[in-house]
Amino acid sequence: MLDDQADILINKVTPYVTDAIWFDKANLMIARLKMNGHGDKEMMERTRQLMDSLSDGYILDLYSRYKVNPRI
Repeated sequence: MLDDQADILINKVTPYVTDAIWFDKANLMIARLKMNGHGDKEMMERTRQLMDSLSDGYILDLYSRYKVNPRI
C-alpha cells in the first residue's frame, strides 16, 4: 500500500475487481526511492511519515474491518 487512506482506495476499486484486493506494507521503500534518484530530504521525510502511518496496528485494523468481504 502506498497510501494511508486505504478505505477510500478500496471503495473506489472494488466495483472493478474481478478477483481479489490484497493489502500489505511496502518493502524497502526508502532504498527503492534512493535507487531511483528520489532521495532528497523532503521525499525521505514524507516516506518516513507514510511508513509510520502504515503500522502493524493499521494493517490489522484494516483486516478486521474487511475480513468479511470475499474480495479482500
